[in-house]
Amino acid sequence: MSTLLSKIAGGGAALAIGATSTVLAKNNPQRENFLNVTSETWSNRVSYKFEDVFDLLSTKKDYSQLNSSEKQKWQRKFADFYKNRDKVRSLIFEELVIKPAHALSLSNEQLSHAQHIEDQIKKLEETNKEVQKIMQDFYQECRKVSSFIFGKTKHPNYYENEIKKFINPGEELKDRTARYWRDAWIGCSKPGSTTSIDIGWPDRDEILKQEKSSNGWNKENKRM
Repeated sequence: MSTLLSKIAGGGAALAIGATSTVLAKNNPQRENFLNVTSETWSNRVSYKFEDVFDLLSTKKDYSQLNSSEKQKWQRKFADFYKNRDKVRSLIFEELVIKPAHALSLSNEQLSHAQHIEDQIKKLEETNKEVQKIMQDFYQECRKVSSFIFGKTKHPNYYENEIKKFINPGEELKDRTARYWRDAWIGCSKPGSTTSIDIGWPDRDEILKQEKSSNGWNKENKRM
C-alpha cells in the first residue's frame, strides 16, 4: 500500500483502479489526494502491476538468473510455506509446494523444520533437476502474480480475467479464487502472513473472514 500511495498521493495523479482505489482511499488519511474513479474510457486511467503496488518479493525473468542471496530468499519462502503446509488452501499451491517435496529426500521430522528444508534445497538444486524444477515452478507462479495488472480492465493481463484462465470454473469459483489469492500472498509476499495482507489485495476481506472464522477454511481443512 505504501508503494502505491507514494507514487500517487504525492503527484496528485488520477487514480482509477475501480474498487481497489476506493478501498485504499477510504483507509488512508491522505485520501483527499485521490481523485474520483474515472470511466474506463478516460485517457488518464492508470494501470499498475502487482509488483509495483503490493509488498511482494522481487522477481527476474527466471529463477536461474538470481544470485545466491536472492535464491536464498525464495528457498526460505518455499521452506516456510511447506512447514505450514496444513494451512495451504488451494490445489494450485498444493501442486507447487506440497506434492513435489518428496524430491528433497527428507524425513517427516526434518520436513517439520523450515531450516532443514531450506538447507536441503540449497544443497541439491545445483545438481538435482527435480529440485531445480520445484523452485523454478514455485518462482514462476509468483512471477506471474507479480505481473498481473489492475486498473485497466481491458488490459490483456488484467488480474480478474487472468485468474479465470487457471482456476477451475463452477459454483465454488469465488471460494477457489479467494483460496488462491490467500496462498499467493503467503507464498509470494515479503510478509507472508494473513495478518499483514496489503489493503487492496484481491479478496482480502474474504480471506481474513475465512481464516478467523471457526466455520471457515480451518473447519474442513480441504484444498480447492
